[in-house]
Amino acid sequence: MAESILSVKGLSKNFPGVAALDDVSFDVDRGTIHALVGENGSGKSTLIKILTGLEREDAGQWELNGRRIRYLTPEEALKRGIGALHHESTLMGGLTAAENIFLGNFLAKGGILSWKSMREKAREMFRSLGIDMNPNEVVDNLPMVYRQIIEVCKAINNNCELVAMDEPSPALTDEDRDILFSVIKKLKERGITVIYITHRLEEVFEIADKVTVLRRGKHISTEQVNDIDREKLISLIVGEPALEEYPKEHTEIGEVTLKVEGLTRRRIFDNITFQGRSGEVLGIAGLTGGDKKGLVHAILGIDRIHSGKVTMFGQPARLRNLRQAIDRSTYLVAEDKSGQGLMIPLEGDKSITFVSIDGATKTNTLVSGLQQAFSKQLGGLMGMFNHSSRKESEFLTGGTRQRIVVSKWLMEDSDIIFLDEPTRGVDIGGKAEIYKDINYLAGQGKTIILISSDIREIIGVSDRILVIHNGRLLGELEQNEATEEKIISIMENEVKM
Repeated sequence: MAESILSVKGLSKNFPGVAALDDVSFDVDRGTIHALVGENGSGKSTLIKILTGLEREDAGQWELNGRRIRYLTPEEALKRGIGALHHESTLMGGLTAAENIFLGNFLAKGGILSWKSMREKAREMFRSLGIDMNPNEVVDNLPMVYRQIIEVCKAINNNCELVAMDEPSPALTDEDRDILFSVIKKLKERGITVIYITHRLEEVFEIADKVTVLRRGKHISTEQVNDIDREKLISLIVGEPALEEYPKEHTEIGEVTLKVEGLTRRRIFDNITFQGRSGEVLGIAGLTGGDKKGLVHAILGIDRIHSGKVTMFGQPARLRNLRQAIDRSTYLVAEDKSGQGLMIPLEGDKSITFVSIDGATKTNTLVSGLQQAFSKQLGGLMGMFNHSSRKESEFLTGGTRQRIVVSKWLMEDSDIIFLDEPTRGVDIGGKAEIYKDINYLAGQGKTIILISSDIREIIGVSDRILVIHNGRLLGELEQNEATEEKIISIMENEVKM
């Protein structure tokens, strides 16, 4: 029988108006990768915050290495061998990698700080994880995955036996995710236990040994990953027979609304040409990082282009900023939705209607009835306001906040909508609701440009798919002919179809 490093027994935690954890019990085996899954608001992040000293349980108890733990501070958690990668980085951006690793635990010789020893030890830790990184590099200059690795090295330097990772992969490219997974597997080889929170179910089957499902604060099941399939896992998460992951409704596709011809921005993208039509969901696969941001910003006039042209509704669109795009009934729901105006601590429905304030105000006073009607129009459509719309935004989960922001921007009466990673960080049930919302808008004759790093999502939701990689348009596929293998092959071979 496997030895437990962590035992959670009847753990409960309440926040205003919600039971985040309700009598949760399960064990985590030593030296394993243990996935923790569930819809937004299921209690995953709250549990990690209790284990790492950021929150205190209201009832129940938990044990580490057979010893009961009571009311830790984050510093005490680290000393007891619990490290973490939270949503919000704990690193000091202006310090170097080595300085961050040894912050609060400096090496000294003869009472004098030994920066040389710390740099050498940091370099050794990087090498042991298969990472080539300069310990003198300032954190602010590093990609996200290397910042996460520095957090891991902090845990190693503090002799942590357990490392909790709260959704570390959504902000990573596929290549960086592979780097992170390689590091996680090396932690397991060293006997370090990893608790891994994710909404990406394929990650559970790729790296985890066991998986625990939470739903609405309750423990539903803990399973060996080898004994469960994707359909069963989905049904455990949502509490009903496995829902259709990509509920696609085919709508009537009409006239061309967006025409991009020969669009070029040197060293970013070259000679991009495509069309979007009313009622169509046009998926774009293969775009990452600067490629994605550069192309979308160029179309919408945020960044300049060197050649090519954009036509909207049959008229040349020489846009110079996003405001001009909005004036042409074209909107962008950007990847960084935290910066798109979720009004904390306003309640969810007030946050939704804030962007459409002209439609919900009268003599500069917000009219409650109109406001609630607006929020129900899309919030109800997205299936999240049976319990969340009257909850203040600061108490909402990260995924629910994201859905509010998406809903808020979709309220605008736009005809062309660019959706950049609209479901990133959203649970399986929430994703299905957003897909239904996309179907609804397409059915209203809107043109949807869907940009996503999730190829399964692109195939499941789109009517037509463009493959753009390394700044070049490599292929165009109809939904019925698109497969993951075909799209990946196009990107890897970079052969234009």
